[in-house]
Amino acid sequence: MIKTYSFGERLKQRRKQLKLTQRELATAVYCSIAMIKKIEADERHPSVELAQALATTLQIPPNNTPFLWKSHGANGRILLQLL
Repeated sequence: MIKTYSFGERLKQRRKQLKLTQRELATAVYCSIAMIKKIEADERHPSVELAQALATTLQIPPNNTPFLWKSHGANGRILLQLL
């Protein structure tokens, strides 16, 4: 059976692979530790800008993994789907 991970679980897993603490990750992407904790717990989703900063910091190639997908909604707003 294939295990699927939530965005928060994937974020936490990658952070730990790189041996980063939540504090180090938060500092690197200019957000609070509380925000990282909430994202990892799937209580919050990052903005497009924060998701891009996380992908860069966690060394996730933009074309190699479904870390995030952006599209424009009907009203022109950018929607973020975290896969």
